[in-house]
Amino acid sequence: MPFEKWLPRQVPGPWKRQNGQALWTATGQFLDAQEELMRQSLLGGFPTAGGLDDINFPDNPQPSIAPSDSLDSIGFDRGLPRGANETADAGGANDQAYAARLLGAWEAWKYGGSPYGILRALAIAGYVDMLTVQQNGRYAQLTGSSGTITDLSLGTLMTCADRPTDPPGWMFAANSNTYWSEFGIVFTADATNLQAGGGGILSAGQLGVTRIAKGWKTSEAVYWGACVILSGITLGWPTGRTLGTDPPLGGNQVRIIPGDGVTPSFIE
Repeated sequence: MPFEKWLPRQVPGPWKRQNGQALWTATGQFLDAQEELMRQSLLGGFPTAGGLDDINFPDNPQPSIAPSDSLDSIGFDRGLPRGANETADAGGANDQAYAARLLGAWEAWKYGGSPYGILRALAIAGYVDMLTVQQNGRYAQLTGSSGTITDLSLGTLMTCADRPTDPPGWMFAANSNTYWSEFGIVFTADATNLQAGGGGILSAGQLGVTRIAKGWKTSEAVYWGACVILSGITLGWPTGRTLGTDPPLGGNQVRIIPGDGVTPSFIE
C-alpha cells in the first residue's frame, strides 16, 4: 500500500478531519516519490533493471531496461563498453541488446587472456578482417558469424619462418627472439577506424585497437602492436608464402599502429 493511502489511516482522531487528512496525504505522496527514486536508483545498477516493470505497466508487466547512462556505467564497471551497433537509444533495440550482453559478462570474460577474447572484443567494437599472431608464428582469426567460440580458426605461419637460430619460428623483428610472450594483430585490409587522426596522431579507432588488445590479453603477454596491410602482399600473410618462390615484395605498404601508443608509421 502506498504511503499516500497508509499514512492518513494511522494518525490519531484530530488529524482525521479534512485538513489533517490532506496534510498526511500530501506527506504520503512525498514519501512515495522518494521511495520510487530510491527504487529506480537501485534498479539502475542492473542491466535489465531487476526484471519486469510493474509500475508503468501494472496490468501487463514489460521487460525493464536500465537507463542508457546506467548501462554505460555498468559496462564500464564490467569492462564491456558499447559496441559499434549498440549506440544508446533510450531503451530501444540497441539498449536491449547491450543489456543482454552485459548480463553475460561472466561468460564473456571466460575468454579473457585468449586470442578469441581479443578478436571477439574487436569484432563487437566494429573492427573487421583481423587476426592475432603470436611470436612463435601461431595465428588465430574469426571465420564464422555465430558470435561464439566456434567461430575461432587457428593456424601457423611456420612456412614463413625467419628465426635465424634455434628454436626456429616466425618473429616480428630480428631483435625479438627472446620475447616468446609477444603477439600482434594483423588487419588484412584498411578501414576508416584504422586510419590516423588529424596531424598524423593516433585516432580514437587506432587507440581502440590498443586498448582492447591490452585489456583482453594475459598479464604476461607483451602486445607488439598492429599491422594494417594497405597494398601488395605482405610476407607472412596470406599464409603459405615462402622467400624465393613468391612475387617480389616491392609495392607493399603496411601501416604500423604501435602498441606503445606513439605515432603510427609506414613500412614499404
